[in-house]
Amino acid sequence: MLFDINKVKKNKMRSRETRSRSFLLKRAFADLESRILDLNEKWDYALIEGCRRSDLSDLGKNNKITISEFTHNSTQAQSIDLYANLMQLHWSNDPYGDFSEKVKLLKPKGHFMCCLFGAETLNELREAFSEAEMKLFGGNKPKDFSITRN
Repeated sequence: MLFDINKVKKNKMRSRETRSRSFLLKRAFADLESRILDLNEKWDYALIEGCRRSDLSDLGKNNKITISEFTHNSTQAQSIDLYANLMQLHWSNDPYGDFSEKVKLLKPKGHFMCCLFGAETLNELREAFSEAEMKLFGGNKPKDFSITRN
C-alpha cells in the first residue's frame, strides 16, 4: 500500500480551511469547469471527483452532476456521459485498477477528464528548495527525484 487513504481524507478535511487561498486548486477547478462548459456534445449525467459543489461556480448548480470530494463508488457500468477527476488519482494505491474502473463507468463516446501532477511539474520548486538550502545551510543533501522513463 502506497497511501493511507484514511489519513489522506483526514488531511484533505483539515485543509478545507485554507482551500480558499489555494491558487493552484482554484486554477485547476476553473480550468476543468471551463473545459466541460466548452464541450460541443450534450451530456445527461456527469461524475466529478476531487472537489466540492462550491468549488465549481457554474457546474455546481447543475443537478445532473454528482460532485464528490473523495472517490464516489458507482457500480453501474456505462452509466455516465462525463467523468472528471481533480487531483484524486495520484493518491491511488492501484492507479491502473482505479483508472480502468472509472473508464468502465462511461457510456460509449463518453468524456474522461483528469487533472494530475506531471513529471516535470515540480522542477522549479525543487530547484528553489535546493537554492534555499544552499543559502541557509551552506550545502544540500543529494536527492534523486528523477522519474525513470522506459
